[in-house]
Amino acid sequence: MLKKFVQELFDEVLEDAFNLEEEQNQAVKPTPETVLGYSLYQEQLNWIDFCFKETGKTKVLNGARHYGKTKAVTIYGSALELFSNKQTSIIIATRDLSRSKGILRYIVYSLKKLGISISKLNSRELWLKENKGFEPNIYATTIDADGFRGRHVDIAILDDPVISKDERSEVERENTIATTFIKK
Repeated sequence: MLKKFVQELFDEVLEDAFNLEEEQNQAVKPTPETVLGYSLYQEQLNWIDFCFKETGKTKVLNGARHYGKTKAVTIYGSALELFSNKQTSIIIATRDLSRSKGILRYIVYSLKKLGISISKLNSRELWLKENKGFEPNIYATTIDADGFRGRHVDIAILDDPVISKDERSEVERENTIATTFIKK
């Protein structure tokens, strides 16, 4: 009697484990709703295609503030890229380090929603479990940081390289252009 009970319990545990493994193996569909919790406008989806689909070309996505470029392209686009290719290396540079770190946190959240395993994570670097390379999958830095140079990345994203403070005077504009676009 006890032997039969143990066998039934064992069979039930095996069945539960199998069902759980099957559920985990079913890929989460990477839609904005499943990752971000809300939809994106078609124009934002077009920006992602523009920035990530055709490789090997420098692209500039320029637009007014508050249109969702950071959420759509930098966060969701980067998460989609890593969902598709776990070996991709992305550097995200902003004018302010706390902003870069914040963007990285949102990307981590998005990757977890997609069920992607992270092996190493600190405030500036993210390594996926499947990464076999020498560079982290994402490195967060500032535009004028020394750590920006010498990185061997597939994608470099300069998110809001010019902020309103940089536009106040001719000298500040020239300094921003020199440190952002010439120094690198």
